[in-house]
Amino acid sequence: METSSLYINESMTRANNDETPLISRSNWKSGKFRVYSLIYPIDILLSLIFFGPLVSIYWNFSWEFLDLYFYVSEPILSNLICWIFGLLIIFPAYLFQKDFDCLDKYFQSLNNFNGRFLKVTLRISYIYSITLGVLLQWRGLWNLIDIFFFKDWKSQLVLSIICFAFLIVTRATKILLSNPFILYRDNYSLFYTGVSRHKFEIPDCPQFSFDFVLCELVECLALTSAWKGLDNLCYEFIFPNDDIKSLIASFLIGHVSFFILLIVQHFLFKQTTQLSLFPRLIIEDFLNILMFLSAVVYWKFYWDIMEIYIFKTIDSDRLYYLLIIGHFISFIISFSLKTAGLLIGPGVRLLDGEFDDDAESFLDIEYLKNIYQKQNDENISTRVNIQEQG
Repeated sequence: METSSLYINESMTRANNDETPLISRSNWKSGKFRVYSLIYPIDILLSLIFFGPLVSIYWNFSWEFLDLYFYVSEPILSNLICWIFGLLIIFPAYLFQKDFDCLDKYFQSLNNFNGRFLKVTLRISYIYSITLGVLLQWRGLWNLIDIFFFKDWKSQLVLSIICFAFLIVTRATKILLSNPFILYRDNYSLFYTGVSRHKFEIPDCPQFSFDFVLCELVECLALTSAWKGLDNLCYEFIFPNDDIKSLIASFLIGHVSFFILLIVQHFLFKQTTQLSLFPRLIIEDFLNILMFLSAVVYWKFYWDIMEIYIFKTIDSDRLYYLLIIGHFISFIISFSLKTAGLLIGPGVRLLDGEFDDDAESFLDIEYLKNIYQKQNDENISTRVNIQEQG
């Protein structure tokens, strides 16, 4: 995800090159540090107790609706349709992303009510389609693995280890990161287009088509299988016969490890920036897998809360409407807060071992931080313009 910090730095450099800079670099940096030291804990709490559960509600309510009302008597057909429909929805997003971007810019250039209405409509339709496609794809894969492959937790754990090994070899463990470890605001300048992570080209094969095959058919299968193996392991060993103890343990493991890993990853990033690629990869892969395990337990807690205290306590007629309302309300809230991208996943655009020039950690929790950066960017730009005009 691209933030505005690079532009801020450029603006500051431009200002400092003038004879009478409006803001000294040392004062600005110290002020930035003080603000970030206050914002970062709040962003962590937002991710932990608001955005993480919000994403879980969207996924769980939608998944439960499909389990209860979509070809229930024919599970193979139900999940196969979900998987195929998910791929059919996602593929145009890869193939026509530049066209969608051009259309969005055209609507924005109209600079009137009709243009704004069409722009918002396009964005809502686009992001909703992708979130639905990813959810259908995951639900289909998850249940088809149950039906056709290993049913016992030991075999699925072995499959998870194999998938981890594949992601490590292909430098793709970043895709393991999920809520609550990722928190960012939707960046509309990159809303429809993204940079390919894959640095090699296939003759006579468009890059975005190759990205689709590798990401949605290969990596998604590895990610789903890895998650399923760990999920079954949790249900096997975290108080399987006691719901209350299981919920308490899942809450503590998922939430406490969340804080610890976020602190550790900042320290490790500073210590590893000067290392060569191979040791950096080892550290990052290990950290990503630990975060993934924490996220699996975190999601298990909220998933179980909804299963035990909502879905099993409400009659079928009321549950039908509740699931639909929960699906759309959670999406509307996410879109309104410019966090609809969280419903899809991390949207990884870099390989393991690669980071943006202004990166300060392995991953960023930066919702309020992004708002502050944008506002600070605008203030500095305004002051620079005033100084130039003066």
